[in-house]
Amino acid sequence: DQFIDFTKHRNLTFFEDITQNLNDKVIFIDIDGTLLPDSECCLGTGVIETVRALKKRNKVYLCTNSRNHARNKKIESQLHLKIINLHHKKPSKKILCSIPLANNRKLVVIGDKYLTDARFAKNIGADLIITKRKVSGRETLKIKLFNFIDDFIYNIVRFFSNIIKPWTAKNI
Repeated sequence: DQFIDFTKHRNLTFFEDITQNLNDKVIFIDIDGTLLPDSECCLGTGVIETVRALKKRNKVYLCTNSRNHARNKKIESQLHLKIINLHHKKPSKKILCSIPLANNRKLVVIGDKYLTDARFAKNIGADLIITKRKVSGRETLKIKLFNFIDDFIYNIVRFFSNIIKPWTAKNI
């Protein structure tokens, strides 16, 4: 693999290892890279159990930018959840138009990518849980390149925010 893994030093956990206490939230879960590697369609038992536990205490939706409808249907079937609004892609907040939202429920996005999942969370005013990205090693060059760019931008933003935050805190 010729791509540098910028995420290896992040203290991230996989989706099924999320320990946050999430109750009475509206949760949007990314599929590719979060629940399973890109292009794969068989979910692990731990993922299924974590989704089942989240569904007991929250309203949960799946989100994906994948247009592989057969794969998407299989994942919906395995999790007994619907993928919301395939007409709009993350990070567009137009995705919210297809679901009823309770005014008092906090929104949470769970995903692995900064450019789509983190921006989607920001656009809809949601909290964000970034997970460790799942990869199979069989990703297409396009996916590997996108992951590389995503990780690179994430680290640039993180680097500069670490420089700017202490400086602004001292000068306020």
